[in-house]
Amino acid sequence: MITPKFRAVAKTTISAMALAGVVFAGSLWPQQAQAQVYRPAYTATNVLGGNQPTGSPPSSFGFFFDVVGDATMDGLGFAAQAGWDNGTQYNVNLWKYTNAAANINDFTLIANATFTAGDPYTLQDDFYWQTIAGGPIDLPDTYTYDPGNLEGYVIAAIGDFTDTPGNVAFETGDTVFDPRILNAGNGYNEDGVIFYPVPIGDAGIGTSGYFNANISLLPVPPVPGPLPMLGAAAGFAWTRRLRKRIRTSN
Repeated sequence: MITPKFRAVAKTTISAMALAGVVFAGSLWPQQAQAQVYRPAYTATNVLGGNQPTGSPPSSFGFFFDVVGDATMDGLGFAAQAGWDNGTQYNVNLWKYTNAAANINDFTLIANATFTAGDPYTLQDDFYWQTIAGGPIDLPDTYTYDPGNLEGYVIAAIGDFTDTPGNVAFETGDTVFDPRILNAGNGYNEDGVIFYPVPIGDAGIGTSGYFNANISLLPVPPVPGPLPMLGAAAGFAWTRRLRKRIRTSN
């Protein structure tokens, strides 16, 4: 005979086991809201800083890239560096281009953010981040070769990169790109160049350089598998059998 106390414990155990089945099937249920997590499209190793010579005009540093398959971006980033004077601003712009970027009219601004020294930002992977205004933005595939309409993307940080105290240096070094991003070349411009502020050419910086601007990509959605379903089914089936045994013993 099962006492009331044991019955209460059994019911508690049933609830716990049922919950275990649901937890095991975590992918079946919406996840709780979490703080914004930024996933940089590229990270850098062996980083070496550099500067524009004193007296140079404001410049843009960035890189061209293609998207392999589709991707979704949710943030813009700017490299966090010491010596950035409070109040100094840098703009991070993302464009899509067509027609092989033959002229300035081929560029369409997709997203932009202004980073001001001294303001609070999310710091992750050595970048300050801002969420994209209006929500995540889809970046359609541009890797498929179309000789009649070469297209892609370009991102750049724009501001005063001269080597006077307090200005931010551009960054160089080795890069590790997200598999969905194919680096199509680096570049920079100075104010007064016809394409400014779109970075064209590499000016000896090299194709292994990395720069101050970055984008964050949402993860690829996982493909649901059968195991979570089996876990939930096993948990609920076990619960039903245990309840039946308790009723029978009564």
